Amino acid sequence: MKYQAVNKRAYLALMSRRKLGADKPNIFDVSQWPKWWESGAASLEKSSPGKLITAPIRLPEAILSATQKTVEQVPGTLKTVVNTLPLLAIAAAIVGSGYLVYKFKKKDI
Repeated sequence: MKYQAVNKRAYLALMSRRKLGADKPNIFDVSQWPKWWESGAASLEKSSPGKLITAPIRLPEAILSATQKTVEQVPGTLKTVVNTLPLLAIAAAIVGSGYLVYKFKKKDI
């Protein structure tokens, strides 16, 4: 029997039915971490213990996103408040003047 040289990478790719250029994921590729977290967390959250495991990460994430949404809504709310301040000042002046007229009105008896 004669020895025949074979490309080891091509042979292993063929045996594992992978593409030849496909490499293992690199743990130091930080840009892939969020994608890996989401896929892992999605599979974990199918069970109750998995929800407990992912809760310490999901809660701060939910708080931060809620805070961010609140901060995004502040300018609109502030604009509404600024528009209503003159109306409130006019209403306070009318009510105050009405009270002063009532309080210091001469009593004609």
